[in-house]
Formats: sequence, structure tokens, C-alpha cells
Amino acid sequence: MNWPEDFLETPAFDLVARAMARAAQARMIGTTVSHYRIEECLGAGGMGVVYRARDTRLQRDVALKFLPEAWSADREARAAAALNHPNICTIHEIAEHDGRPFIAMELLEGQTLKQRLGAGGLGLGEVIEIASQVADALEAAHAKGIIHRDIKPGNIFITARGAVKVLDFGIAVMADSPDSHARAAIGTRPYMSPEQLQGRAVDARTDVFSLGVVIQQMAGAGGTTAFERILERCLANDPAARFASAGELRAALQGLRELTFVLANFERRLLERLARRVPRRIRPNHFTALGMVGAAGAGVAYALARYNPAWLWVASVMLVVHWLGDSLDGTLARVRSAERPKYGFYLDHVMGALSVVVVGLGIGVSGFVNPALALGVVVAYLALAVNVYLESSVFGVATVEYGRMGPTEVRLVLIVVNTVVALGVRPSVRVANWTLVIVLAGMAVVFVWRLARNLSRLNKLEPQR
Repeated sequence: MNWPEDFLETPAFDLVARAMARAAQARMIGTTVSHYRIEECLGAGGMGVVYRARDTRLQRDVALKFLPEAWSADREARAAAALNHPNICTIHEIAEHDGRPFIAMELLEGQTLKQRLGAGGLGLGEVIEIASQVADALEAAHAKGIIHRDIKPGNIFITARGAVKVLDFGIAVMADSPDSHARAAIGTRPYMSPEQLQGRAVDARTDVFSLGVVIQQMAGAGGTTAFERILERCLANDPAARFASAGELRAALQGLRELTFVLANFERRLLERLARRVPRRIRPNHFTALGMVGAAGAGVAYALARYNPAWLWVASVMLVVHWLGDSLDGTLARVRSAERPKYGFYLDHVMGALSVVVVGLGIGVSGFVNPALALGVVVAYLALAVNVYLESSVFGVATVEYGRMGPTEVRLVLIVVNTVVALGVRPSVRVANWTLVIVLAGMAVVFVWRLARNLSRLNKLEPQR
């Protein structure tokens, strides 16, 4: 017989209660509730028991959650059920069976954030992505006047495809309801805001605080200065000092995507200052086009440097133009609150790939390096770019850099090399070629390392059966 680990320390009454609960759960297997055939118990907790069930009408698997008998499917729960958002677990039906309320909801494959944290630490990019999706869900809930009140790792689910779902609106309240002014502390204590602990009125900023605690737990000791400022604002004791909304927090997190670069903090401040001075008639797409012009100009200048090294000065200028257009388009959209994440991600990566091809081909025919090696670096970059797209699709994490080297750092290295060569310090073709060989080998190592890491993560998300 298998005894619980805390058998000796647990009071006999609690052990009996647990045994009776397990027996009741076992009896439910195989029974039919309404038009749901219960097949397996998935878990139990303070807010009820969850079963895997088969919807015999629509022939689909669902999760059936039986709530405590004292719980009622009141106005708050029905409002939560009405939410339709990709980052909120979809509720199909609220009903009762033998006087006990239950919820039929979508069956999710994956793991909770609590389980994910138990498997190992998260990178900053993953933390930002998970927190952004949770903030997006909360923004949708708050727009309907719903305060979750129990944001914690156990109520955040990460699907096998990397999508994040917010679960359990069981203690949610409407912002204007009497329960939002409850005098009792309701929630999970380590994640509760000061106003929750003191039984004061709650609002959207209460969920922002709880999400801040989750973000802090995900990030551990890591994070940039800007990241720490966001955390500090989330966790402010005074609600007025926090982000006013989950949407505002999400925008701040999205602005951190590029902050893993060496020059990220300086670059971001500079770009935001420039963006605020851009006339309203100029749109982000205009800067995208400017970036492509800069890339094409740099490629042509490199090709012409075969005949006169002075063209390298032009190549450097065009690389600056490329940086301005490629970096300012997204910053301008963010400053104007006109971001289109999917559109921007797609366009940015397509233009980025084309830019690398054009500049790489220009360097290849410049006469300074072996064309085959230059082409190899271009191919290696495109392989890494494809990996980025796949990581974004599978894990829901978008990134545009490897390690601390981003597009800006690469352009800066090229400009330094251009300057040295244009000033007459021209290395031999052999030295240049060996340099490219080292770069190419490094890119191959990074690709293999990311491939192995991703397969390991996917194996944990989808264990072999």
C-alpha cells in the first residue's frame, strides 16, 4: 500500500477525509454527467476537482471541473465564462449535477507555470513572453470589469505549443460589486496585494501586483535595469504607483524584447527620443522602407569597394541608414501605441532576411573575402533566422538576437572594419577568410546548441509515451 509522504505528521481526521475524497473521485470515473462521460481524474485542489471527460454530443474531450458545494455559479463566474480571448481558458458551459455546480471547459495539453518553474529556470525572453500573454488576458478581463484576484503560477497554463492560458476565475469579482470591497483577505497569500491582505477594495491594479510577483518568481535574480524598474512599479505598495492597467504593463514588457543586446538601453533611449520628434505624417512603414534602402545601398557600396576602398565609407553610412530605418519603425509604432505585433514581427524578419542577403552578397563580391565563405555566412544566418521563426511558433517566444549580439552590434562591427580597411589597414585575404571561417563555425555551434536545447524542452513538454 502506498502511504502519503506526510502520513505520520497528518492528523487522522485529515487522512480519512483525503481517503474519502479519493474514493469519491474514483467512483466518478465512467459515470455520465449531463452529456459528459467522465474518463479520468486530472487533479484536485481547494477550488474543486477536475476530470477529463468526453462530450458525447460534440464528440470532443473537455475538462470538467466540479466546484465545492458552497460555491455558486454567480454573476462573476458567468461573466468570466463570457470572456472570449486566446489567453483565457474557454468555458463551454456552467451547470449543476446533483446540486453540485460544475464547469465544462477546454481541455489543455501542456503544463502549468508552476510545473514549468519546477523543471528549471526561464530565460528573460520567455519571462517577457509569458508575462505579456498573461497581461493581455488580464487586460481583456479588466475591460469587462472582472478582477481575477488569484494570479499565480498554478493558475497560468502553458500549452504544448507555447500559448499561455489564464485559469480559474473562481474567486473573480466585478470591479463595481460589493465583493470587490470584501473585508476578508481572499486569494493566495504569497501573491496577494497589500489591499487584498488588508481586505480593502480591489481593482485592475490588484492583478498587476500579483502578476508582478509571478514575474519576479520567473525571473529570479536575472534581468536588466529596465526590467527591475518594471518589477518595482508592479510591486509598489500604493496602487497609484503601479501600472494603471495590465495593457500598460504589457506595453512596457514588449519594449524589453530587444533589451538583451549590449547596447540595448542606450539604443532604446535614443530611438524613443528620435521617435517623439518624427512628424505625424511619417509612419512606421516609411522607416521600414528606409531600412531596406540602406541595406541595398550598403550592398552596392561593398560591391563597388572592389574597385575603390573609398566606397567602404559609403557602405558605413548606408549601414547607419539601415539601422535608423530598421530600428525606428518598431519604436515609432510603440511610442504612438500603434503596434501590430504579428504584422511587425513578420515584416521585420522578412526585411531582415533580405537585408542580410543583399549586404552579404555585396561583401562576397567585394574582393576582400572568398565569395563562398560570405555566402556560407548568409546561409548560416538564414538558418538561425528560420530557427527564430520556429521558436516563436512552438514556444511563443519572439527574439531577434543570439546571446548579447543583436543587429545593432553586428552593424557596429562592420562599420569598425570598414573604417580600418578604408584607412589603408587592409588585412590579407587569408586573414579575412579565416575570420569568416571562425564566424561561420560559431554560428554553426550556436545553431546546434539551440536545436539541442529546444528538443530537450519539447521532450519535457511532450514526453515520449
